[in-house]
Amino acid sequence: MKLQHSHEKIVETFNYNDAVVEIVEWTETIWCGKIGYAENNTDEPNVDNILSGYHRLSKSKLDGKFNPVRDGCISVNYLSADRPNGVMFCEMVKTAEQPKDFDILHIPATQYLRILINPETAKAIGKEPWFGGIPPYDWIYEVLAPYFGYKPGDDTLPIIEYYGHYKQGEPKIYDNKLCYLYAPVVKI
Repeated sequence: MKLQHSHEKIVETFNYNDAVVEIVEWTETIWCGKIGYAENNTDEPNVDNILSGYHRLSKSKLDGKFNPVRDGCISVNYLSADRPNGVMFCEMVKTAEQPKDFDILHIPATQYLRILINPETAKAIGKEPWFGGIPPYDWIYEVLAPYFGYKPGDDTLPIIEYYGHYKQGEPKIYDNKLCYLYAPVVKI
C-alpha cells in the first residue's frame, strides 16, 4: 500500500530487491509535541523522560490537528557531531499557535528518501529487523542512498519516523501502523 500525505510529493520510486524506495519532496511542516536533547554532543537524550513528558501533554488539546492524526518521532542533529542529539515525540499540526507547554519544530521544505520500516525492507537490504530505538537511517545512508545516486542532505534537517494513518479494511502493517522512515538526501 502506498501512502502519500498532502504535504508531500513522490518524485521518484525505486525498487531494491522488492523493497519500495521513494524520493519525496515535502513542503514546510509544523510539528508540536515534546523535545529533549542530550547533555553533550556524544550521548543520547533521555528518551523515556521525553516520551513521558509527551504523554502528559498529549491529553491537552492541540489546535489545527490533522485528522487522521499524523504523528511521529523526530531525531534532531543525528547527522552532525557538532550539536547534541535530540528526540521529539510529536504530531503534525497546521499552526504553531499551540498550548504553552508544547514544543514546536518547523521543518523547511526539503527532499527525503523514504522507506517502510518493516521486516521485509530489512531483509531486502540485508539488515536485521528494527524494533525501536535509534531509527535505522544507516539502511538509507549506507545502502540505499548511494545505490540510487543520493547522499545525506543538510545536517540540520531531522530524520523522521512517521506513523501514517491507515484506512479501515486495508492492510495493517507494523503494529497496526504504516511506519515510514524519512532521511534527508540530495542528488550526487
